[in-house]
Amino acid sequence: GGRIGTFRPTGYNLKTYQLSIFDQWGNLIWYSNLLNDGSPAEGWDGTSNGELMKMDSYIWKIDATFEDGTEWKGYKTESGKYSKFGNVLLIR
Repeated sequence: GGRIGTFRPTGYNLKTYQLSIFDQWGNLIWYSNLLNDGSPAEGWDGTSNGELMKMDSYIWKIDATFEDGTEWKGYKTESGKYSKFGNVLLIR
């Protein structure tokens, strides 16, 4: 058993979108650029090439542009800077 969920960022009015998931060593293990009516169409379910990944912390990176042509700067960190990277913890 265990809870099954997906890591799916929310976004609206997106023209382009890329979500990449990396392991601790920087290897790309999952990628999506699918949009559904301007929002991310799918999320990461904790697998890579159909195999369940081990419980660990993984790194996400998002690149996106909006319909008006502006680029998503990232989320504002505590230091006031913007980042397009973050961590997702995979738990089973």
